[in-house]
Amino acid sequence: PETSLLTTPGSPTNSTPTFTFSGDDGNGRSVDHFEVEIDGGGFTTQSSPFTTPALSDGYHTVRVRAVDAAG
Repeated sequence: PETSLLTTPGSPTNSTPTFTFSGDDGNGRSVDHFEVEIDGGGFTTQSSPFTTPALSDGYHTVRVRAVDAAG
């Protein structure tokens, strides 16, 4: 499935940035759900918009992936 980030925070940002995202399965159908990973801590199921927990000052990596019905 394709994932599109619709909004991302500027840099630098406050300690709880918000991201919005969408996705489809490549055939115009909605995805089953989204998963988000912060700083390599493992993916968890989330929805859009997603606001991170409080983050410390510095650089962070946020990854978002769409998951279709096939997993």
